[in-house]
Amino acid sequence: MATAKRKKKSSKKITWKEIIIALIVFILGILFGDEVKEQNGGGAIFTGGLTDGKPAIHFVDVGQADCTLITYNGDAVLIDAGTVSAGDTAAEYVKGYADMIDYFVITHPHEDHMGGAADILDNIEVANIIMPDKEVDTRFYENTMQRIEEKNINVIYPEAHAVYDTGNIKITIIDSAIPDDDNLNNLSIVTRIDVGSTSIMLSGDAEVEAEMQIVENYTSILGSSLYDPSILDCDLFKAGHHGSVTSNTSEFLDLITPSTVVISCGKDNSYGHPHQETLELFEQYGYEVHRTDLSGTIVLSGEP
Repeated sequence: MATAKRKKKSSKKITWKEIIIALIVFILGILFGDEVKEQNGGGAIFTGGLTDGKPAIHFVDVGQADCTLITYNGDAVLIDAGTVSAGDTAAEYVKGYADMIDYFVITHPHEDHMGGAADILDNIEVANIIMPDKEVDTRFYENTMQRIEEKNINVIYPEAHAVYDTGNIKITIIDSAIPDDDNLNNLSIVTRIDVGSTSIMLSGDAEVEAEMQIVENYTSILGSSLYDPSILDCDLFKAGHHGSVTSNTSEFLDLITPSTVVISCGKDNSYGHPHQETLELFEQYGYEVHRTDLSGTIVLSGEP
């Protein structure tokens, strides 16, 4: 009778390289404590010390939602706040990198952009809020407006082409919103933000109609300083509507000409974001693409 051979237990030898990496991580933990954050799939380590005094764009992982923090020399601009359930996560992250928010932009009153706003306002001082002049009958909207009133925060309903400058970060409002549209996505405030030598375009969930309005205005109304197409040219683009095919048109991309795109979306989300067609389009344009569903929170540095 044949006897079954017992499998020999494998024993993995620890290499000197692994020991050295472990020592480096241990030393960083001692030096920086809780500030050490491993991100981008372990490809980089970011600490408060590495971003202090330098332009930094933080695409915070808040699942299927948006939250972008821009910091430089003590100034801070926040774009959106994630969902209600991710509000604590957003607030904790922002508080770790900003003592105060100079401008908090709520692109539009959908839960995946405004839901965490009350948590932000409960935990961090905010000087100004920029948001669409649109009331919605939701608990998260009511909670946010209640906090704004209690804390007497200045609210700005921006006009197209308005510019807000912290001294280190400049926000330019792009003419985009379609006020009579029942689709709240097309109320999204589209902004170009300049920090250091880097420019970023953030379009919230603005869909095809809003993007095409921008394209029409900035290509047909030539000779007007208000519609100078060069203001749309940017280095970095946060993909519209989490990488959906309802946004990110080739006509819009031709105007903004970024080299890098960041997609904020949740892992295995029910919407299928980012859509394959959008990823293929970004590939055709040769963009360097980063995704929060694959990498977690992404921090990119703008040159001073």
